[in-house]
Amino acid sequence: MILKTKSCLFHPLELSICGHSGSGKSTLIQKLIKKFSSNLNVGYIKHDAHKFEMDKDGKDTYMAREAGASNIAISSSQKSALILNDQNERILFAQNFIDSDVVFIEGYKDSLCHKVLMWTGSVDDHNLLKKYLSEDKQQLLAIVGTDLSGPVESIPYFNRNNIQDIYDFITGFWENIISSRPIYGLILGGGHSTRMGQDKSQIIYHGKSQVDHLYELLEKMTEKTYLSCREEQTNSTEVKGIATIKDRFVDFGPTGGILSAFNKHPNAAWLVLACDMPFINAQVINDLLKKRNPYRVATCFYNEERKWPEPLCAIYEPKAALKLGQYLALGKPCPRKVLMNSHIESLKPISQSFLGNVNTPGEFQEAYTQIQKESELYED
Repeated sequence: MILKTKSCLFHPLELSICGHSGSGKSTLIQKLIKKFSSNLNVGYIKHDAHKFEMDKDGKDTYMAREAGASNIAISSSQKSALILNDQNERILFAQNFIDSDVVFIEGYKDSLCHKVLMWTGSVDDHNLLKKYLSEDKQQLLAIVGTDLSGPVESIPYFNRNNIQDIYDFITGFWENIISSRPIYGLILGGGHSTRMGQDKSQIIYHGKSQVDHLYELLEKMTEKTYLSCREEQTNSTEVKGIATIKDRFVDFGPTGGILSAFNKHPNAAWLVLACDMPFINAQVINDLLKKRNPYRVATCFYNEERKWPEPLCAIYEPKAALKLGQYLALGKPCPRKVLMNSHIESLKPISQSFLGNVNTPGEFQEAYTQIQKESELYED
């Protein structure tokens, strides 16, 4: 599963600060990291045009590499480091930055990612700017320098000491990316329901099948809503009139359904609901949407009773596809474990009772009785 976000080198919310040596890239990035890290988890990647060395002669890792080891890692309880000799492993390298909210890149001036150019007015700067202006794909957003005005009127210019204005500009750029993401609803209804003995998506709690109930809720709050289901369910009369996404990752449970949704719309955020959670209502969904943190891997409620994040009433951001795919490849297709080991926005639910799920006939009877009593009280 590969992120398909346009012009993304390492992260959907990244920005390259580029320019020639001595232009002030490192100083600006350090100031920006300090400012952004007050409320975001900031990643940093430096491109080095020369042969850098992080290892030290005489250390075990150095001697292992000299002996012929191709990739080297060192790990402690506080931090880890990985040195790869294969420059073609950028996609795997990017997986280490999934939990970063945003990423600053120093360099990569010839890449196609969005960038800010550090300006000194040198001949090399003029040549680089000329190249950027002649190629729209270079994604030049702004120019930063020491002068009062920039070299061209068509590109926003900032004095490098005006950190607040630069911060506001970058924030606006990332917020525009986030606002362009559609939020789609996904109803997970593809399970075999072996413990229940019948299709849980067709059980009636609220005067209609659970899939119809959830569809009506999500249709009002998301741009599009889909039912995740097995291929044999797509032509069923029970799902007519509902857009479906058939599982492309078969027999991997909820993870397979969520990844199938990302496969269809990789740049959408997905509000995921399971059919076996009959107490979910419009108030719960609205609370989830209102408190969504789009910089995180996901936003979900914390199940205080079970002491874990609830994965089946959650909003998954586009970069979550990488994390889910990574765990699937490791033989751990469990979205709960993904959330437990990711940088997420964890919310306190209005009531823990909303997070209850129903998997057996006995639990169904209890839930149905409770819902009917609450409905009668509401009508009175």
